Amino acid sequence: MAPITNDNPKVAPASTSDGFKKLFIDRFGKYTQQTPAAGLFYLSNAKQPSCRIECTDKRIEFVDVAEFGTDPDGTLFYNNIGDLSGAMDYRFWHNSGTTDEEAAVVAQFYKKGSDVFVAEFVGKDPARTVKDTVVDHTGHWRPFSFQENTAAVSKKAGSTTMTLSISVSGQRATWTVADSAKNTVINQSGKVLIKNLGEIGAGRTSYIDYNDDRILFYPRVHSPDFSIVFLPIIADGGDFHALHSQQVGTSGGSFTQVTWS
Repeated sequence: MAPITNDNPKVAPASTSDGFKKLFIDRFGKYTQQTPAAGLFYLSNAKQPSCRIECTDKRIEFVDVAEFGTDPDGTLFYNNIGDLSGAMDYRFWHNSGTTDEEAAVVAQFYKKGSDVFVAEFVGKDPARTVKDTVVDHTGHWRPFSFQENTAAVSKKAGSTTMTLSISVSGQRATWTVADSAKNTVINQSGKVLIKNLGEIGAGRTSYIDYNDDRILFYPRVHSPDFSIVFLPIIADGGDFHALHSQQVGTSGGSFTQVTWS
């Protein structure tokens, strides 16, 4: 199937009231391939936007210095995986006038100077975290290599200490949460994807960005790359807020310091 064309991808698209379902189905019919993906969309106080798309199944990622941000899960649509390499321009935007359930964010990728989209990301955004339209910025597609391991995150009642335990290596990361979260109990299993093993372990320090659907560990504040990410495994019918980010998570672009042992 032919890729989506557009008169000028560098121009902000007109606002649409199309819901997530229609945006998804439209692209499902226009591309031959799709893969699960996680998006990170960031706008700083200086209005310098950035975008990150991670496709762990295909082991590729798109990066434009986004070290953290709002993170809708979604689907990346494309025709040829070989097209997703090197420098590429992008834009992202959101729909409006829909119910929260149908709220969505769309990111579109195109070669510089081209009027053809080679890939598009569509994600649900019921919290309406993406509120801006960004046009004509540049990032890079690159391989996303990692090691995978089982892990768990825990916190006992009456304690302000949280712990990430990686099962095979025995590595542990601990950090402190606010006193107001002292009575929150967390015992969540999952997996870690390790991008840089040399940045974790005894004596190392990391900084986390914590949310219900993942915990990102960075080697330093505002690093463009994370060291590892913890992904909770939620069974059907399970609690999608088992990490209790409202009580113990980071917010407003803040980071929490972590100590490894």
